[in-house]
Amino acid sequence: MIVPVRCFTCGKVLANKWETYLGLLRADYTERDALDELSLKRYCCRRMMLTHVDLIEKLLHYNTGGTGCCYWSALFIRHTFSDGLVSYILQPSSEATTEC
Repeated sequence: MIVPVRCFTCGKVLANKWETYLGLLRADYTERDALDELSLKRYCCRRMMLTHVDLIEKLLHYNTGGTGCCYWSALFIRHTFSDGLVSYILQPSSEATTEC
């Protein structure tokens, strides 16, 4: 859902390579060439990049603020950029209720 920070198997840091990987794919690199360019040689790290589905970008398009009866359904996601990092913050809507 959110970009993997480290490889689950070997622990190599991957989060700093995600945007570069997407940029290489947009520049018509094949997946193999993009991963080779990023020096990801281990198949465990390659798996992490190849199989990641970036759902958070799709979820940001939905507006749930204040439309549900439940406190949890009235949460919204704020998406901010600072220093090249993306932070996802869940905040309750002012119209949220705790009764469902």
